[in-house]
Amino acid sequence: MVEVAGSTPVGPTTSGSRKCPLQRTGCRLRQHNTFRWIKRPLVRVTTARGSPHVRHRHVRAALRHALGLDGRTTLLSVGRLVPLKGYHEVIAALPALPGFQLMIAGDGPERGALAALAARLGVADRVRLLGAVAHARLPDLYGAADALVLASAREGWPNVVLEAMACGTPV
Repeated sequence: MVEVAGSTPVGPTTSGSRKCPLQRTGCRLRQHNTFRWIKRPLVRVTTARGSPHVRHRHVRAALRHALGLDGRTTLLSVGRLVPLKGYHEVIAALPALPGFQLMIAGDGPERGALAALAARLGVADRVRLLGAVAHARLPDLYGAADALVLASAREGWPNVVLEAMACGTPV
């Protein structure tokens, strides 16, 4: 099921149609009962077990408050703390991004090295190593983050990308 929230986008397109490409796609999907246009701000997340979680946009502020996040742009990375995941690359970029903070959910052998790198670069106050996080709690982290960062060296299409997108978090 594809659900789109917000007002219906209508305007001229390159094909001359007044419907936007999303609406045209929605019309095709609607024929198969897989599309619904919702006219209120809402995000529907379906977990791997199939239980739907419905979140209104105002919930994002509550999630951020509960996690102690300030007004800075929050980046999120999720996964095992191993060199292949490239967390050191994201931390190394933080000095050039003064208005950003990073949350990393996961545990592994690189935890100490990543904390040391953040301290050495002077960004330890903007890096939060959350440790192992229960899978059921991940939608709250995705919902609170402004974007998911994936800096892996050799991953194709990991589940973390699909999960973030399902929660409406840009990747």
